[in-house]
Amino acid sequence: MGEQAGRMVDVQQGSVVVAHLHGGQSIAGNFAVSLDKMVQHDESVLFPPIRVQSNVDLWKSRNDAVKAFLDATPGEWLLFIDDDMGFGPDMASRLKASASPTKRPVVGALAFAYRRYEVSDEQASRFIVKPTIYRFIEKADEVGFAALDDYERDTLVRVDGTGAAALLIHRGILEGLREEIGDHWFSPITLPKGPGGRTQFGEDLSFCFRLLVSGVPVHVDTSVKTSHRKPVDLDEWYFEHQPTRLVEPEFVVVGTGRSGTGFISTALTSVGVHCGHEGWWNVHGVHAPALKGDASWIATNYLDEYEGRVWHQVRHPVAVIRSMIGNELFMSPDERPDWVVPFEEERARWAGYASDDAPEVKALRVVRHWWETAEKHAEQTWRLEDFTPGLLVELAAKAGQSVPLQYARAVVDELGTGTNKHPDGPLLEWTDLPDGDDKAAVEALAAGFGYEF
Repeated sequence: MGEQAGRMVDVQQGSVVVAHLHGGQSIAGNFAVSLDKMVQHDESVLFPPIRVQSNVDLWKSRNDAVKAFLDATPGEWLLFIDDDMGFGPDMASRLKASASPTKRPVVGALAFAYRRYEVSDEQASRFIVKPTIYRFIEKADEVGFAALDDYERDTLVRVDGTGAAALLIHRGILEGLREEIGDHWFSPITLPKGPGGRTQFGEDLSFCFRLLVSGVPVHVDTSVKTSHRKPVDLDEWYFEHQPTRLVEPEFVVVGTGRSGTGFISTALTSVGVHCGHEGWWNVHGVHAPALKGDASWIATNYLDEYEGRVWHQVRHPVAVIRSMIGNELFMSPDERPDWVVPFEEERARWAGYASDDAPEVKALRVVRHWWETAEKHAEQTWRLEDFTPGLLVELAAKAGQSVPLQYARAVVDELGTGTNKHPDGPLLEWTDLPDGDDKAAVEALAAGFGYEF
């Protein structure tokens, strides 16, 4: 229980209260649909949300929302979402999974802002897009928050500041600030430094600055994506400078599931090669623009239709099969979670998934099918266990990126070899698998790759 404004509030552990600001007009459709789906998806999101009318003084509106949260709701977590945002139904649960009341009490989703940098002769505004991921900088004549372009993808990032357009905050942090400064969580802060002798922060970065000086950590989970609806001026310049048209990536790294395609994607991206992880070949049928390459085990069944370079990464079959067992794809139809449904139309193309055999038999069949298919197309094959900085330099060069060996070595040292990204399943041995054509074929291929049993 917490005492707020002279009264006791029964806090419902794990609950999330959404607060959003609105301009007094209709709410954007992307926000309304996103919020409705999230409330239906996540029972911990309490309804109704806190809705506060915004004006030029956004800080007042945000302070009013926090007061309403603390004084009139049982929520443990406050989730600010602006009403021009689009987001997934699991955003609240995913942010909460990344957060912690004490260690990570403030976690934002990945969001983007824009700012105007010029106006054309035809009065078209040009904008630059930046992630709302900021580092605090202080120089002799300058102080402020600088946006980072080169943020880490799909991970939890410690930051100095972020926006409040999609921000999860624990009740305890807000209560603590109330005791120290009153109800001024988002009130603007001005520092006596910068152009004209002063720098004033917006309401969101003022909140983050208070946390920064108090030693309260702020994070952004860059795997939790959002969209931010803004108007733009459409003209020829915008047409010429829009994102690259969708074309198939120049190369693909294939492998069985649990063979480290996520690892190789991260390694190549870390040395400057724009390589996605299931960015082109994925279960959703979404094609990311301008990918140099993609690392995707799903791509294997599409190699007959692909004209680019194919690289094959393998991992010891016993480790792969152990890790595959228990995976959602091997469950019976009535056991599979909702996210597996998009696989159904593809299931006929993917050997082994539709059978009623034991999971280890299905996994063995999948390894055979993937290895045989990939080897028909691959110009190069390597073992995940043998991945080296030299190989990373070689692959980057083939993708058109020159990388110093020392830098590649630092990347591999930081990432490891990728062999421990997925926990192994039951401790079965090769001798535990049933004899037959599938086992014999995999054993022969594995011997060719240099594996022993």
